[in-house]
Amino acid sequence: STLSGQQCCIILVAANWSDLAKLESGLSSLQSEQGLSIITTRPEPSGSPESILPYMAQLIGVDSPGTVSAVMQFFISQQIYIEALRTETISLN
Repeated sequence: STLSGQQCCIILVAANWSDLAKLESGLSSLQSEQGLSIITTRPEPSGSPESILPYMAQLIGVDSPGTVSAVMQFFISQQIYIEALRTETISLN
């Protein structure tokens, strides 16, 4: 996505500990070589309560400003926890 004229990307990586260590050690050189700002965090496992049932929602519609925000606000108002979100724009030309 673009924020304040800057290209931004959020990536969730799951791997074994040795592969994650290799990735983390290579990020500083990638940052220097490509002129990037890379911020890493290790989130805690989600450990959702057993009373929560996971499900997936897929929404297809016309791309217009505020659509994703409106959908997110709906889920928040319903107190629905969002673990992952993916958006995609497809050109029909």
